[in-house]
Amino acid sequence: MTRGDDIQRVSVYLVGAILHGGQKRKILGELAEVSQELVDRTLSSLAEHDRLKAKKQQQGAFHRERCRS
Repeated sequence: MTRGDDIQRVSVYLVGAILHGGQKRKILGELAEVSQELVDRTLSSLAEHDRLKAKKQQQGAFHRERCRS
């Protein structure tokens, strides 16, 4: 299954829920909230990855410098 398939499935589910329940604003509000949480967590994870990568590179540079001495 591809990302496009997942998006299509969620879209069909949302349209069905909106048409059946008539709670368009509530459903779309919840979707926006969950989407923002996903974006926030992704950005946080990327920042942590970058921090750890920089720390690892810094430790490697320190080790190489020590070995030269």
